[in-house]
Amino acid sequence: MANYISEDDIEKAAIKLLLEQLDYDEHINCYTVDEKDLQDGSNRSSKEEVVFTVQLRKALIKLNKGVPEGAIEQAINELVKGRSSLSEMLANKEVYELIKEGFPAKVLNKQGREEPIRIKYIDFKKASNNNFTVVSQLWIQGMPKFRRPDL
Repeated sequence: MANYISEDDIEKAAIKLLLEQLDYDEHINCYTVDEKDLQDGSNRSSKEEVVFTVQLRKALIKLNKGVPEGAIEQAINELVKGRSSLSEMLANKEVYELIKEGFPAKVLNKQGREEPIRIKYIDFKKASNNNFTVVSQLWIQGMPKFRRPDL
């Protein structure tokens, strides 16, 4: 008799690999029976959202010590803003550049003068400064219907 591997087995193995061998920090299982249920552990206010802003805010504060909260919020808003008016290629390029280069902001220095800075989303020099999270079974409201990628 054949030994079948289920889709669930493959997903669990992938999560285990990410956590144990690739040193991911956490796994958030967002499975809910009802696709519209917002109580899925993601802290999203809408199923259309795909960025976990609570985790993102914590990461930005950690990576950008001393940067004012207002500048952090601007960086979050810029990353999560809608780009449906752009082509997929241009939208992806815009987000890629933002993540790669950081968000340009101006903050007041100790002398009270505006100073340009870049708010980092990712520390490309020291990976251990980043938080790696694997998310499973996240319902996403798309057009025209809900989707739920495995990971």
